[in-house]
Amino acid sequence: MALTPATVGGKIAASITNGIETVLNLSPTSLIVPTTPTFTGTSGSMSTNGLITFNACTVISVDAAFPTTFRRHIISIQTLNNTGTMTFIFRTTAPADDTALKYDRTEVLGHAAATASATTPSIANWPLLQTTTALVDMELKLNGAAVAAPTTGFATVGSHSNPAVSNANDIVDVFYLTQQESVAFGGFKITFSVACSGSIRIIGEY
Repeated sequence: MALTPATVGGKIAASITNGIETVLNLSPTSLIVPTTPTFTGTSGSMSTNGLITFNACTVISVDAAFPTTFRRHIISIQTLNNTGTMTFIFRTTAPADDTALKYDRTEVLGHAAATASATTPSIANWPLLQTTTALVDMELKLNGAAVAAPTTGFATVGSHSNPAVSNANDIVDVFYLTQQESVAFGGFKITFSVACSGSIRIIGEY
């Protein structure tokens, strides 16, 4: 909880107290509250602090998600999924989908005691989930999304059945991501190949 600065006008005690409170109130990150998302599927909603929840949805579009106040934007996604895939694209500030063939992805995939790596350049989206199971956790860290410069970032994904077993469906996936366009993006769209339920949280890093 933020502290309230002292109101003792012009006194040394007040300036010292306010200085301490300013330091204590500093935070390297802050919650982002975008505009209310649109959902294709059964239902979806957003709380007053920006937590997005969705139930049996295939498409989620989120605008005003990348305030220029922040240096980096972090998107956390948790789903209780069916088997399927997920793709991610940016949306412009217009807003409109950006499906230009400008998305690049390098993946290191670990599953069933095996690893694989590949680079896929100049595609129309970032495929970020190849095979999903019951419990999926994902985090995207994006640099440059809000400014007129190419975007870079990382995504990490974990996927387990419940309980976990050793097979190709239980994975750890790491991606290095680039988007070639010098465009200031406003938001993003996630598309699931099958209806999924879960939550999305967006955080800004100063």
